[in-house]
Amino acid sequence: MYSMIQTAKDFGIDIQWAVSRRKEYLNQKIVELLNEQQTALQLFSGNNELSRFLLMDTLKLINKEIKKHETELSFKNTRKGDRIIQSDIEKAKAYPIENLLHDIHNGKTHCISGAHEDKHPSMDIRNGFVYCYSCGFHGDVITIYMKINNCDFVTAVKVLVGL
Repeated sequence: MYSMIQTAKDFGIDIQWAVSRRKEYLNQKIVELLNEQQTALQLFSGNNELSRFLLMDTLKLINKEIKKHETELSFKNTRKGDRIIQSDIEKAKAYPIENLLHDIHNGKTHCISGAHEDKHPSMDIRNGFVYCYSCGFHGDVITIYMKINNCDFVTAVKVLVGL
């Protein structure tokens, strides 16, 4: 929902209108998924074991989509007390990862995972993510901040956003 609100702002569209349209779409999508779920349940009873297994898989996917849409519908981008919100996480992810790492040469630096000695830079930095070709360590700017400063996710987001 946050990215939809940001897009509405970018295009100068009334945010309340955009949110109400998105909610209408999500409610419609949930109804469609519930209908699919009913259809799958009706098919379930009269089929062989393999078909039932495949239908169960389909039901799991439908339920996952329904939960995702319901979660987005209940989204509130308002801060309560000391909590972080989705927009804080998005802002933290936009923080330049290069500001946290040292000795960057040609998009590579020494690995910070501590899993191995790193005489030659083995950690690649691209598009706000890192990947170490020696040990497989990977992550975004929040993961890097957490590793360097030995802190939890919420603390890392707050510091990167400046809260």
